[in-house]
Amino acid sequence: YLMNEYNWRHPLPFYEGTELHQHLTNLFEAPIIRVRYSKMKPGAFIPPHIDYNTTYAVRFIIPIEGSEGVVDKFWCRGEEFDFEMENGKCYFLNIGFKHAVFHKGPKTRVYLIGSLGGQEDILPLLK
Repeated sequence: YLMNEYNWRHPLPFYEGTELHQHLTNLFEAPIIRVRYSKMKPGAFIPPHIDYNTTYAVRFIIPIEGSEGVVDKFWCRGEEFDFEMENGKCYFLNIGFKHAVFHKGPKTRVYLIGSLGGQEDILPLLK
């Protein structure tokens, strides 16, 4: 039950109806099935892993602060890609590929991470 993100699609009372809930709901075409606020301390890392294919759900991340020096690494079709996300931008990630995160920066990274229950928001990016 807990591993199925579609079971998380009902907002908790402290979040439902808030300005953030309304803003995020209006930001995406697909329904948000899960969203959470997260922190990552300097020196921390998320080891390489694969979550699921984007036909199940689409992952988004919105860094809020502390992204300097945080390296997101993806392995795709035999190639390795490193990139740093900018605070305030929204990123769609294909977490069906192996990926990892290494925090080499000086500040705690604060970000929103969520899943969308559809591909509507990424379809224009595939053209």
